[in-house]
Formats: sequence, structure tokens, C-alpha cells
Amino acid sequence: MADKVLMVPPNLAGRRHAVFQITPNRNCNIRCDHCFISNRHKAITSHMSLGLYKRSLDVCMEFSKRIPSMEEADIVLMGGELALLPDDLQEGMYRHTVDRVIEHLAETAGSGRPQREVSCAIISNMINVGRDKLDVFVRAFDYYRARLDEERHRLGGLSFDLTIDTSWEPDTGRFYKPHVYEQWLDNVRYMLARGVAVGLALTGTRGVVTMDVKERLDFFVRDLGVVPMYDHFAEYGEGRANGAHLKFSYDEMVRFLIAFGEYAERLAEERGEVVASPFFRAGRTMEQLHSRLLAILCVDWDGAIAMDSESSAETQHTRKDSVHGRDVLCVTEDADDGLVDAIVEQAQRRLVRESRALATSACADCRHLPYCQGGFVHYVGRFDGPGQCAGFKQVFDHFCPEHP
Repeated sequence: MADKVLMVPPNLAGRRHAVFQITPNRNCNIRCDHCFISNRHKAITSHMSLGLYKRSLDVCMEFSKRIPSMEEADIVLMGGELALLPDDLQEGMYRHTVDRVIEHLAETAGSGRPQREVSCAIISNMINVGRDKLDVFVRAFDYYRARLDEERHRLGGLSFDLTIDTSWEPDTGRFYKPHVYEQWLDNVRYMLARGVAVGLALTGTRGVVTMDVKERLDFFVRDLGVVPMYDHFAEYGEGRANGAHLKFSYDEMVRFLIAFGEYAERLAEERGEVVASPFFRAGRTMEQLHSRLLAILCVDWDGAIAMDSESSAETQHTRKDSVHGRDVLCVTEDADDGLVDAIVEQAQRRLVRESRALATSACADCRHLPYCQGGFVHYVGRFDGPGQCAGFKQVFDHFCPEHP
């Protein structure tokens, strides 16, 4: 019997991007107001075994091969705080990730599939983390760089980028004392000094959305030397209970995105490369942060599967076998391809629902639809005023007055 593949409805054909998130642990060493993981679940000290992690990544990679139209894939490894895991477990996870992605891309290069790049982010808050723990990340990056140099000839021009990512937000309690911010900054500089590519998520809170864009980007890009990326803020977990002071208006968001995009473009022209995201360009979809994804697959520390990070949080919140009326699929160390078939079926039902919703919404007649695909999932339903769409039409109008 042929493997099941994800069939993309015609009105969603512009979607080319998928995200695969694995959460090896839930426990964390800080308590931020916005986090989609509740503090109660940050107390869970259990974590994935290396065997379960390897099988989880295998399932993600196999699922990616069942999406014939996918061009870009992001693999996100996040907690909790990954630095709280045993060093040997982390070493095994990161090395296996590098090896598995290289094998996946080498196979893809000769398959005729359109996939052209995989990005992998290993995420740490870099707070209350000693240098011995940071060195685990440094060794992971060194291993990635060495293996990529060895195997680049097999990849046929396909791209594999790995970064160690952290985040900044001024109003969530993350930097709960001045010395904590200074420690975080020292840790970022330590990683950069050792040649690690560090990504910086600017979490979508009101403190970020109302910041002085030029001042902050100048500091992060010119002075610090990281690549800042705007990230969403989902009101789940602690964000659901404690996030009222973090929320922003639609107009504030539009002003921020336009200011961010314009200065990101200026920096890119000056430096000859894209150094901040989202970077808007006519004729292509916006970044995953603002364009609807083809698929999101999350695997939690216990193997529980969710089709987006919100339902992943909800699965842990309820600890039930069914969330929103759907059975919760689970990865086990001996899971077979039948699990991937079930994931494809669940993703297919989701795409069909979204296709029908788009066909009957105001999006259907919008000239930006091929590029935003209905707006990033975490913004859907956040704004309810006239013209306040999840894809930020005013931002598209500003940057892409005429699509090619």
C-alpha cells in the first residue's frame, strides 16, 4: 500500500513551510508571565529518553516526506529549559539531529522533491546557565559545522542552518533583576565569541511592539551581532492567566511591523545580507510568523503529538487522551509508519477545514492571499475590529503595493 501524502487544496497552494517542534522537557529555571507552558507544568521533571527523541525526530522527518509541496522546514528544539537536561542526553540529541537532517537532505537531493532548506533552532533562555552548560551548545554547533563541511557535497545545493536561539522581552519578568539581564548578555557574548550562530527572538509583547525599533535593532545587530527575529506571543499557559499587561492593539502591531520591516531592509542593504526577520519582499510569502504554515507538528516530552504549539500546551494542561474532540497521538520508541499515516490524516482534516474557511471569508478576494495564506495561526481571532486581519493587510499594502 502506498504511503499517505498530504494533499494541499488549490486555494492553499501558496503554503510551502512547515515547522516540527520537539519539547524534550517541560521544566524550566525561570517563570515568565507570557509563557505558553503553565508554571504547574514547568515543575514536571521527567524528560524524553534519547531513544524517544530519536524516534520523534524520525517521525517528523518521515512526515515531512509526506508533504510533496513543502520547500522549507524548521526544526525547533525547546523546553522548558534544555540546559536542565543531562549533558550526555543533550549531546546525543544534538548530534543525532545534525546527522539525521544531513541524511534527510542527502536523500532529498536525489528525490526530485522541492524541499530546499532545513533550519534547526536549539532554544535556551541562557539565564542562570553556567558556562559548562553553554559549552554543550558550543560543542553542538562545532559538530554541526564540522559535519556540514564533510557532507556538503552530498546535499546538492540544499541548505541546512543551525542556530542556538534565545529571546528578549522587557516586560515578562524574564529579566527579573538587573544583574540577570547582564548575565544573559554576557552569556550571549560568550557564545558569539566561540563562533556560534545565535538567533534572538523578540517576543511579541507590548514592551517589544512599542520599543524604539532603530535603537534596539542597532544594538542587537550592530553592537551585539545576533540576528533578531520577531516572534508571536500566544496567550496559553501563564500567558492566559498573566498576560493582560503584555497585549497590544492592532494599530500598535501594524506600526511596529512597518517600522521593523523598513529598518530590516535598510540593514540588509547596508550589510549585504538579511540580518533581521521578518524581512518583507514582494513576490514571496512572509516569514512563518505572519504567513499561514502548511503544517505544524509538535512532540512533547512524553511523546504526545499536537498539530500546533497551542494544542500542545492544551494537551499538557488537560492531561487527557482527547483534546478538542481529537484523539492524542503518541510517539513511542517502537512507533511504526502507521503513526505517520495517522498524522497525515489529522493534518489533512485540518487543511480541508482551513480551505473551506478561507473560501468563505474576506480573504478569498484579497490580492495578498497567495502570499499570506490567511495569516499566521496564532493571530487568527486575536483582533476583531474592522479590517484587523490575521495577515496584517495594511503591512502587505505598505511593502507590496504591486505583487508581480
